[in-house]
Amino acid sequence: MNDAGQMPLQGLENTFQERVTMLALGMGGGGSNMVANLQRRKPEGVLFRVADTDEQALRGCSVEGQILLGRETTRGLSTGGDIQLGAQVAESDLAELKRLLETVDILFLFAGMGGGTGSGAAPVIARLAAQMNVMVISLVSLPFTCEGKHRREVAEKGSGALRKYSHLLLPMANDLLLQEARPEETLVRTLQIADDWMGATVMAFWRSLYWRGLFNIDLGTLQKTFRRVGGKSLFGFGLGEGEDAAVEAFRKLVACPLLRSSEFAAQADRLLIHIVGGPDLQTRHVKFLADEIRHKFGRSAEITIGAVQSPDFQEMVEVCVLGATDVDGRRPGPLPEKENPRPQAMGGRIVSSAGLAEADDQVILSTDSPESGIQREFPFTSEKSGHFEKTDSNEFEGENLDTPTFIRRGIKIQV
Repeated sequence: MNDAGQMPLQGLENTFQERVTMLALGMGGGGSNMVANLQRRKPEGVLFRVADTDEQALRGCSVEGQILLGRETTRGLSTGGDIQLGAQVAESDLAELKRLLETVDILFLFAGMGGGTGSGAAPVIARLAAQMNVMVISLVSLPFTCEGKHRREVAEKGSGALRKYSHLLLPMANDLLLQEARPEETLVRTLQIADDWMGATVMAFWRSLYWRGLFNIDLGTLQKTFRRVGGKSLFGFGLGEGEDAAVEAFRKLVACPLLRSSEFAAQADRLLIHIVGGPDLQTRHVKFLADEIRHKFGRSAEITIGAVQSPDFQEMVEVCVLGATDVDGRRPGPLPEKENPRPQAMGGRIVSSAGLAEADDQVILSTDSPESGIQREFPFTSEKSGHFEKTDSNEFEGENLDTPTFIRRGIKIQV
């Protein structure tokens, strides 16, 4: 018992869990840079590969595991921004890609959207992975507004196709970088911010699966939490330091730029919360973060909590939140006969199916027809009280009655 009368969490050791194989695969130039940045963090158990149709771009990449797509089709000269050609070259190399995915549990698919390789080939690879019962977590960057309407439309088509086969799709608009970077920041450093954010995302996953603690998260739990493909998701993280590290971590989580994207869900049906603290991490810190996150991001959500300690986090608390919503989502279903998934029993544990409700034979991409039949969600995220925000709130049983009911209850308004 410490001076504050709180009992620290006991038995949290940084011992690795049963082996989970993760593959970080970068598509195109933007995706390759993100994977190269992640590789420098050296997370154990993560394989690193980059795939591109541009042979010259691959030569300039520091990641050793490289795949030249469409060798016979484009002869290493890239797709020239042709999204249909990007899909075709990936289809032509399915056998090689399938061999790459045979022993993988989780695929982190990095892609820069707006070009032919990222927007065209990435959905094909995601479809193949999902058919093989690999969990697909897609991390994509969207082009700057100044790059023009056509590139933006290609990016939207590509990310829309990719979402259909992703258990989580985490988009990051490059325009956010302009808001976060200082005016005098160089372009290289501004783009590095995106790589850092994406790298932090994967490291949060990695810690949740590889570090053991009082509250453990395993692969089966992760698959259950994100059991649907095609739904909207949310992601954010915050790091706090000092005496009120947990409070500061939550404040930074709420302010995380990644939560400002209209692509993210306003409220989640399922939440995964992972907390990392030092030896001074206490039960009350975990409870505080879990309560505040539930209140903010999903009052009725299924919640899974992971918490571990590390000597490197003395007087520090890091919190990562991942959420999924069933809007647009589909439940996994049986695979077609022509796709035989690898065995379900791996390392003594049973892995739940992550197949598709409908395994399409091809990814169809069109740049001249809008998406149809998709339910969308109004991105209501603000809980401010306008002119009355500086007055005392009306609290009843832990709820702020000044906040509209549909936000407090996590009701999604579809259009």
